[in-house]
Amino acid sequence: MIDRLAMIGVNVKTSSREHVARLEKEWEKHLDTIGYASRGTVIIATCNRFEVYLDSPSRLVEDLASSIASPGGEGLVRLQGIEAARHLFRVASGLESQIIGDHEVLGQVRRAWLKSREKGFTTPLLDEVFHRALKTGARVRSETAISSGGVGYSSAAVSLAASLLGGGLDGARVGIVGAGMAAVGIARASCTRWRPRVVAVFNRTPERGWEVAGKCRGVESLVLPLDELAKLLNELDALFVAIAGSTNILERGRIERSVGPRVIVDISNPPVTPKVAGRVFHMPEVEEEARRMMEERLRWIPTAEAIIEEELEALLDALSRRRARESSRSVMRALSILAEREYERTLAGLRNGVDPREAVELALNSYTKKVGGALRRLLEEASDRGQLSLEDIEAILVSELARIAENSGFKNGSTR
Repeated sequence: MIDRLAMIGVNVKTSSREHVARLEKEWEKHLDTIGYASRGTVIIATCNRFEVYLDSPSRLVEDLASSIASPGGEGLVRLQGIEAARHLFRVASGLESQIIGDHEVLGQVRRAWLKSREKGFTTPLLDEVFHRALKTGARVRSETAISSGGVGYSSAAVSLAASLLGGGLDGARVGIVGAGMAAVGIARASCTRWRPRVVAVFNRTPERGWEVAGKCRGVESLVLPLDELAKLLNELDALFVAIAGSTNILERGRIERSVGPRVIVDISNPPVTPKVAGRVFHMPEVEEEARRMMEERLRWIPTAEAIIEEELEALLDALSRRRARESSRSVMRALSILAEREYERTLAGLRNGVDPREAVELALNSYTKKVGGALRRLLEEASDRGQLSLEDIEAILVSELARIAENSGFKNGSTR
């Protein structure tokens, strides 16, 4: 059953980012086009990848390849069966992301699956595969530290400060200077993993300052003018600086004389705070922390891959059980048809005056011989071929029972 699964797509490692972006922009159009023409389809479309997962693709694959390949036909990735499933599990686990352990990709996989289900484009096979992929991604994140913290400079700055403070940022008084993307990232990283006592944002524009403070929901927040910073240094445990400019916002002497903040991390380029040993840290230390964090994530890759292989085995077992149930239902339908024919023959015999006991015995003997004949045919095929798949067994039993049922009609009231 897993052999019916196929994946065809492009990503920023094999194609240009511009080409992937064009495909992502029109992904719903592609989903409708492919979805209505195929047995089952799910499309994962992000800024980094455009991947189409198909159930029983047949000739559709070649048409699809020409529509999503880069100009010149380069960069196309094709996977079939278990390899397609393994790739999806790696995507959901963050192992195929540009940043290993990426948080967002699991949600992107979930939304892609749910969108296809909403449109009626999934199949039992795709539902089983995507359900298992989401479970795998969740397991990897809960059983490893591959997604812990962040690996950008904002996250690294927060990680560095938390480490230097000793007890992290729980209960700490945190100051943030700036209101750009880096400052937003610092606020998010500070309040996602930790629970500061207060977050004070210093910025020339209060409105933008509140955009930063808004990332710390549930934490007491303040937005203050930048010129208030020097007066409040002693009230802070950690200060993060992320602004554009080349003029120092704090003098060395003021920092050295103040008891706080205990740690200042300045990721501005160039720095706008003087270097003070043991208290003020600039980009070189932050870059080193970012490298350490990435190395920590990379260390968990073998564990994540082992989890993926476990879940792939579970997927194959689940699909095997599903296929067995489908085969069982198919055989049972064939047996029911045969039983109905025997029932008709028995009724005809009773109408013709056959003794009820004799009629029942004839029906049971006839039914047993016919089922036995189908089983004998199956055993003969197994002997000739040496090995039979579940699909072979189903096909042999169903076709033989159908042939027997077809020949079990009665003519002129005969019960023979």
